Amino acid sequence: MIKVFFVFNLLLINFSYGAPKLKGDFRYRLERLDQDGNPDRVRHRIRGRIGAYGVAQDKLRYGVRLATGSDDPISTNQTLGSGASSKDINIDLFYLKYSPRKSMRLFAGKFKNKFFRPSKTELIWDNDLSPEGLHLKWKCPSLFVNIAYLIMEERSAAPDTVLQGLQVGYIKGLGPIKLTIGGSYYDYLAIQGNTPLYDTSDSFGNTLAGGNYKNDYNLMEGFLVLTLKKYPLSFFINFVKNDKATEKDTGMLFGVKTGKKLKVLYNYRNIKSDAVVGAFTDSDFKGGGSDGKGHELQISYPFGKKLKMSVSHFFNDTAIDNGKTYHRTFIDFGFDFS
Repeated sequence: MIKVFFVFNLLLINFSYGAPKLKGDFRYRLERLDQDGNPDRVRHRIRGRIGAYGVAQDKLRYGVRLATGSDDPISTNQTLGSGASSKDINIDLFYLKYSPRKSMRLFAGKFKNKFFRPSKTELIWDNDLSPEGLHLKWKCPSLFVNIAYLIMEERSAAPDTVLQGLQVGYIKGLGPIKLTIGGSYYDYLAIQGNTPLYDTSDSFGNTLAGGNYKNDYNLMEGFLVLTLKKYPLSFFINFVKNDKATEKDTGMLFGVKTGKKLKVLYNYRNIKSDAVVGAFTDSDFKGGGSDGKGHELQISYPFGKKLKMSVSHFFNDTAIDNGKTYHRTFIDFGFDFS
């Protein structure tokens, strides 16, 4: 109730600059989990998000969004059940955006992830992650640059864990093909020797020593996307290496995406234990975290401008060596509103 009251007051304050625009979405998910050694599981899950976006003053905009779910940084899903209990609502976005010129954006606060991801795949970053801190985004027709300083863990008696990120990408037309190529460097400061991020009891696949991260994480990423201009078809590959780990330090993903209305996405990935920070990689693949391999297939179709249905299936191994077979299937039905 306090969160809703806070958002309402934010809207009243900013009416002097024009009424904010309300946008949101709702999704209903039917999900089945099948893992060797565990009983099959069926879940009904919902996701609801509503936000207000407006102008604070010239060149300065704001956004605030509430979402269902828990405090999990990479999921806003809420599983139905628990005796029909009330469901939690949390602040999912809360940011200012300053645009000194058309090609440049500076974000401050809690915002959507601004790093480029090939076909929105999730080798390093889960799509639901809303990082916190500062992010500078610059783009021209053939080049884009992302620079970020993100707060991952604030500590009162020890150095904070922060992420310094730099990403550079190049876009070029080559006859019938559009090429997008680039690389990133993500440097986590003060992570080695500290407890896992978000959930101190769960390493999310990363190697621990005495309950703390054994390795530092300096990630070098490369990506390549080839898109046909006349046909809705693209091929992509994503690679990452943790420069500070001595073993189990690489991850890769490749796939294809096609279709205009009826869209099909397929990818295969192999992600070793310490290639990425497991707390932030795809939460659906192999149940979340690093150290796994396998396939993802998604088919989606829109019913009008606002409605969409999709079916996704993950066929994975829960660990690269001696992992259990993991199947996850979900059917999503959702709509947007504004």
